[in-house]
Amino acid sequence: FRSVKYLSEQFISEIEAGLPHYLASEAYSTRALIRFARGEPDSALADAEQAVALATSAADPQILLPAVALLAHISCELGDRERAESLATEYLSALKTGSGIGHAISAAHVLSWTLAPLGHGEELAAALRPFDTPWARAAIAFCEGNPLEAAEIFAEMGAATEEAYARLTAS
Repeated sequence: FRSVKYLSEQFISEIEAGLPHYLASEAYSTRALIRFARGEPDSALADAEQAVALATSAADPQILLPAVALLAHISCELGDRERAESLATEYLSALKTGSGIGHAISAAHVLSWTLAPLGHGEELAAALRPFDTPWARAAIAFCEGNPLEAAEIFAEMGAATEEAYARLTAS
């Protein structure tokens, strides 16, 4: 068994050695989350910024929007609320138009972790209502001040990390 961190590091090494990959931003996003959880905020922020840069060059909202949501979340957690709001509203605007969302809806919960504390929970919940996915339902619950309901939705999906975050937020 290889750890997610090991696999992310291996993949990132290949990318940095000159082997570009469409999903490179996902590896940086994963490592950003790991580093953030380990109390390495500067490294986490750098990885999240690299994820957005790589996703921007991919020019696909399904890759870009989750990276933007993560960078917004980390920025918010680090106290840069202005930057977090600016980034998060980019994703929110895309949700409102529904254009090119596709798989990016699976990061709606990360967006809710930023926009709800910034006072935009109702606006995000309204934008998510047309998307009938567990990720959107969990994000709506979080936006509406029901992190335990969000945790239950995550539990049903087997999304243990997201469930833990929602439960931690509820306490």
